[in-house]
Amino acid sequence: MGYLIMQVLFCLLLAAAIGLVVGWLIRRFICQKQAQALEAGWSARLSRVETQRDELAARVAQLERSTVGAGQATSAPSTSAHQPATLRRASLVPGAEKPRLLSGPKGNPDDLKQISGIGPKLERTLNELGVYHLYQIAQFTVSNVAWVDEHLRFKGRIQREGWVEQAVELAAGRPTEFSHRYLPRTGK
Repeated sequence: MGYLIMQVLFCLLLAAAIGLVVGWLIRRFICQKQAQALEAGWSARLSRVETQRDELAARVAQLERSTVGAGQATSAPSTSAHQPATLRRASLVPGAEKPRLLSGPKGNPDDLKQISGIGPKLERTLNELGVYHLYQIAQFTVSNVAWVDEHLRFKGRIQREGWVEQAVELAAGRPTEFSHRYLPRTGK
């Protein structure tokens, strides 16, 4: 009799173990499909939002061109065609002060990518803004940083990454930790 009880208990434990494994596998595949469906839905929503953002940006640019073309420009100084639209709007941050920007580089522009956090695209954006040299960034005051931060929508990135401190060192000819690693890669 004891032998039969042991066999029944063994069969019950084996059935429970098989049931747990099968249940786990079924749940895993169902959850994976649900996650994929959610991801696909969010990707579709994100692409729609990005499309709408691009359409709105095009409409804003068109409205700005028509406003400037109709002679209804605000009291701001005349803007050149290559200047970003963000330069034409008034500063929303109290105490933000426009830094000294250049219409073009004095001599050869500095390699702003030596500063940690500035890549090729951001360097082009800063050049379009009128920042070509390390000494310009090194001379940024707190209010200048606020102005650039607002116009490029960085949300404190300049301060977090220490651009001004890095630019002071680089403008003085002293390498920073980042530029020391960066320069050998570029062959300079």
